[in-house]
Amino acid sequence: MFEIIAVILLGVLCIVASILDWNWWFESRKVRFLTMIFGRKGTRILYGVFGLMFIGTGVYLTIS
Repeated sequence: MFEIIAVILLGVLCIVASILDWNWWFESRKVRFLTMIFGRKGTRILYGVFGLMFIGTGVYLTIS
């Protein structure tokens, strides 16, 4: 059950980071690579999609 909650919270964190455009999130060493490839706006959209996927996965695991 803890894993499902963690996945959902990770999804929420990704969505909030993409909406609020957190500098500390998008300028981190690991995310900077994606920002160079997709640009800042593209990376924000990508992390919004990641967040939706994480939340969807958590909901699916809760239902099943």
